[in-house]
Amino acid sequence: MENIMRELPYQVFVYGSLKRDEYNNDCITQHGGVFLSTAKTIGTYLLFGGVFPKLASYHDMSKAQARQHKSYKGHVAGELWRVSAEGLAALDRLEGCPQHYRRETIEVSTSSGIRQPWAYFIVRVPFDSSPLLEPDRSGVLEWGSPRAETKNPFRARGART
Repeated sequence: MENIMRELPYQVFVYGSLKRDEYNNDCITQHGGVFLSTAKTIGTYLLFGGVFPKLASYHDMSKAQARQHKSYKGHVAGELWRVSAEGLAALDRLEGCPQHYRRETIEVSTSSGIRQPWAYFIVRVPFDSSPLLEPDRSGVLEWGSPRAETKNPFRARGART
């Protein structure tokens, strides 16, 4: 992990439990995080649902897996936040970085233009353990949306996701 300077703010794209009104958002706000904007990825990805959403990149899977799941790829909707170095370190701890999630830059579109914030990607693509979310008609994937969550078995059991 890079050497983090305390005075620099960082931008982070969040797409699941770290969003406003979700159960892990306090990890951002307790460290002075500031909401900047809603955002959507420029590139297309897979988004797995469940209790903890998981963003997956195509370079993390075989060509056969990418072909098999291409109808699930989409632009991921989320939020852009500004965090301090301490906030970024807290997010790394929460995400289990680098063992469970890895942090890398991603291009997102916001109302004020294109940004390149950090985002957390799942290290091991969970094809066998988490449901894939389906994109809406405009090709957008959004964790927690009614459409995406209708097929989420965790919601059906009443778990807080």
